[in-house]
Amino acid sequence: MVVMVKLNSAPLQDISDDIDFCFKLAKEESVILLPGTAVGLKNWLRITFAVEPSFLEEGLRRLKYFCLRHSNPKIMS
Repeated sequence: MVVMVKLNSAPLQDISDDIDFCFKLAKEESVILLPGTAVGLKNWLRITFAVEPSFLEEGLRRLKYFCLRHSNPKIMS
C-alpha cells in the first residue's frame, strides 16, 4: 500500500524540493521515501506501507523529527 503526500517546503529551511527532502531524510534518518518527481509529480512524496506496524511507527517518528529539525522557526510561530 502507498500514499502520495504533497510536500510544502515553505515552512522548511534548507529544503528546496521533493528530491532534496528525500535525499536529506535518507542521509539523516535512514528513512527512504520516493520523490514524486520520479513519477512525474514534482513536490510530492510517495510513502510505502509494506512493513511491520512497529517499523512504520518508527519511520514516521523519524520523519516527524526530521521535519521539526528542519522547520523554519519564523514561519512556524
